[in-house]
Amino acid sequence: NALSINSYLKEQHRDNMGFKYENPLRPQREKLLVCQPDPRNITLIFIPLMKFIEDIERATGCTPGSSCTLNAFLADYVKEVFLGRHHVLVASSIETATKSTDAWRATTNPELMRSLGVNRPLLQSTVTVERCIQDLKELMQALPAYAEHFLTIICNILRNYRETCQAAYRGIVQPDSEDKRICSAAWLKDEDISRFIKSLPNWTDLQAQKIVHQRRRPLRREETTEEESPEDIRQRNMREAEILASNLGEGGINAHEILSDVGQLKGLSQLQESMLAFCWIPGHVGLSGDELVGQAAREVVHLPPEASLGEWFSSSILMFASELPRSIASSPSIVVTSEGIPAMPESTVNSLLQLGQEFEELANTCLLVLHLEVRVQCFHYLLPRPNTYNRFAGAGVDSQEPDPKVLELSRVLISI
Repeated sequence: NALSINSYLKEQHRDNMGFKYENPLRPQREKLLVCQPDPRNITLIFIPLMKFIEDIERATGCTPGSSCTLNAFLADYVKEVFLGRHHVLVASSIETATKSTDAWRATTNPELMRSLGVNRPLLQSTVTVERCIQDLKELMQALPAYAEHFLTIICNILRNYRETCQAAYRGIVQPDSEDKRICSAAWLKDEDISRFIKSLPNWTDLQAQKIVHQRRRPLRREETTEEESPEDIRQRNMREAEILASNLGEGGINAHEILSDVGQLKGLSQLQESMLAFCWIPGHVGLSGDELVGQAAREVVHLPPEASLGEWFSSSILMFASELPRSIASSPSIVVTSEGIPAMPESTVNSLLQLGQEFEELANTCLLVLHLEVRVQCFHYLLPRPNTYNRFAGAGVDSQEPDPKVLELSRVLISI
């Protein structure tokens, strides 16, 4: 029918143009297209086309294990054309985002931040990775027969990006060798220090806020932390100072053991923010029941409007993995004409869960290092040393004048 209509329209076109005859040696090749040619068109017609193929094979009596010509053509096209092209595009996009010289300095511009619904700059590499993963999630639903293939790619992308992020972290806190490790990062490896910092109210409050972002519901009373009094804060700070000071060596903290470059501190903070911020673009979805609950949560804890519209990067990975249907050894094969993502192998889902936890751990590590770094620099600038006493005693420095180290610390803290 389509060929007949196409031929009729061609004849009408020739008549309107005044052509009396057509050279049989130069046939007309123009075609009327329903839509522009694009390999991604297969994602829109795959499921209905597979239903049509099922009808064909049922009507023609194809035996199990054999397929009609259209089925074989479709399978070959997806494997040899679409998947190959898509893999090249994804690999090229990730390579450009993570291997460039400014991969850990380039951040999102204000326009992109508004479109993503975030109020802090994110690394461009994180945004690129997030968009690739979102695209692969959509392909898992559009091409269910290849959902496991796309899930494996998601795991590979996240695994490579995690290694790249960890390398960026090590490049900041361990620039040379194990002997010259930054003090704050070394202290964080102490279980007593790590456990104490995670018991502080500001840390427990942060974990409570994560519950709001993950579950999109108001905090219950038992999940909130009561506001500290000034005396409570003073006692807590004294206790923290005592614990940290007990780890100081005889020589104190040397200049090479602190992050004196504010740009490195900024790099840590951007890495931490980007590991946590997973940008769901608000314009892509309507307000669901869960989002209405999210609005109620904002009213209770006074979060900015974009807070519940942006998921956490690690938490979003964990949520996606927890919602994936899992297959067992006795489960039937994938039904390609079904709606939604089919059951995925248990091992692959567990790998995705593990990756989400590792991103969360890296983000927490960056945040705790920043917390400790401020304390370490206070020790570095304020702790008296033998040469300090000699300088004041021998140089006749007025004791009423402020110590240059104090002035320097003041400038550093303002920069931080």
